[in-house]
Amino acid sequence: MGPVAVLADIHGNLAALEAVLAALRPVKPRAYLVLGDVFGELGQALPVLERLREMKAICLMGNRERDMAAFARGEKPAWQGALQFAALTESAGELGPQMAEIAGWPVTAAWEALRLVHGSPADVYELMHPGTPRVDELLAAMEEPSMVAGHDHKQWFYSRGGKRAFAAGSVGLAHTGRPCQAEYLLLKRQGGGWQGQFCRTSYDPRRLKALTTAEGWLERGGPLARAAYEEALTGGYAILDFVRLAQGLARRMGAKAGGVLPNEAVELAAQAYPWVRL
Repeated sequence: MGPVAVLADIHGNLAALEAVLAALRPVKPRAYLVLGDVFGELGQALPVLERLREMKAICLMGNRERDMAAFARGEKPAWQGALQFAALTESAGELGPQMAEIAGWPVTAAWEALRLVHGSPADVYELMHPGTPRVDELLAAMEEPSMVAGHDHKQWFYSRGGKRAFAAGSVGLAHTGRPCQAEYLLLKRQGGGWQGQFCRTSYDPRRLKALTTAEGWLERGGPLARAAYEEALTGGYAILDFVRLAQGLARRMGAKAGGVLPNEAVELAAQAYPWVRL
């Protein structure tokens, strides 16, 4: 049987997705498994969804899709007009009636002796760390012999007690420390089990810029979209760094911890953040 392509954490980065699909054409995967966080900070929601449909991809819901679906159902009123979540609310609005389909994506699934997850088998938001007692616990409780996961934005492999876990990395926001790198995973059945090959390809920063500046996306998506653009261009942690800066400013303003960041704090963070690529 031919290989299976595993993609995760596209985050609306159509330029990166296009590069991965071009790299996969000679491979001719027999299936595409997409492990969530398909949409988000880099826009292009409808074109990305169209590519997934063309691929006949098996899609999971990531934390981005779960939150966007909740917003679309009116369950997150505090997000309305919040700069912190502008990229997600704009993407949900662009998808419109397609959000009903996305809301039906599973958060975990079994497929050919594989457990598919975004975060962990227990929680779409949970971040797994290989070699920890928690991951050992999750593997021991899993019926399938192998698992593939997203959410971490890094590629790793871990084995314990005859069970295997692969983290596919991120197509759209890979934390490699290098500019415009897209990560994905190829799986192949061998000896009754799954063997993995971690892959990486580069994409054109000019294509990324053209897409993220189209129709004023960086303005509509807010400072988190700008941070994601910089993260893609550097392979660093711009979103996390920006959010931490905004959280610190919000605390100084007396905002409650854990709530939606005040727009004023986000705007001040955008003024203070040391942007290097915009």
